[in-house]
Amino acid sequence: MVSSTLLRVINVGVHVVGAVLFPFGIYTHYKVDIPVDVNPIDSAYGQKFKYLTFIDEILQASYFIVCVACDVISLSNASPVTTLSSARDYFFASIGFPIGSFVAITFWALFILDRNLVMPAEFDQYFPMWLNHIVHSMVFVLPVLEMVTSSREYPSVQNGLIGLCVFQGVYLVWIHVVYYKCDMWVYPILEKLGLFARYVFLGSSVAFSIALYFGGQFLNNAIWSSQGPSVKKLM
Repeated sequence: MVSSTLLRVINVGVHVVGAVLFPFGIYTHYKVDIPVDVNPIDSAYGQKFKYLTFIDEILQASYFIVCVACDVISLSNASPVTTLSSARDYFFASIGFPIGSFVAITFWALFILDRNLVMPAEFDQYFPMWLNHIVHSMVFVLPVLEMVTSSREYPSVQNGLIGLCVFQGVYLVWIHVVYYKCDMWVYPILEKLGLFARYVFLGSSVAFSIALYFGGQFLNNAIWSSQGPSVKKLM
């Protein structure tokens, strides 16, 4: 069994990596310029901010930067950072983990099925594979590492799902605003689906995100419920 001190060191390392990697990913992703004839939607209304992937990068960067701030404060101050750490834990449980997992799992599932549904091969010269892994893989890998190296109190199911569902609702409205403004769907798969299939897909995406919320809660409880308070209080 890994000692609590070593686990804490690893956890801080995960925070530092996330706080550096995701802002770098945001900057690099934002600078990607795919010609209009290759991907017309890329420079259309909303710019990069219409992509859930890009929004998720911002969410993950914000989370890990707050984690580093909490780490620094906890090292310099014996008193717990209760308000900030509570907000951090709520964000992770309700949005950070389920949305990061959703982005990674759905992207790679569709990529394997038919990459033209999410990222056609002609995008590769503008959007390199290493950047693809930062924005579509590390958003799952680092939250999972965060989960297994630090404990947290999950909010009530009602409160947790309120945060997740509000976020999803706002994003669904947003992609419809983008469609209204430029007559193009943000994702190629939405262009290929008929009206009924499109909303079945969107509804299924919301349901899958909710399932991932419960998956995160289950994983957190499975890992940490058997740990003693002496381990938990170090986190």
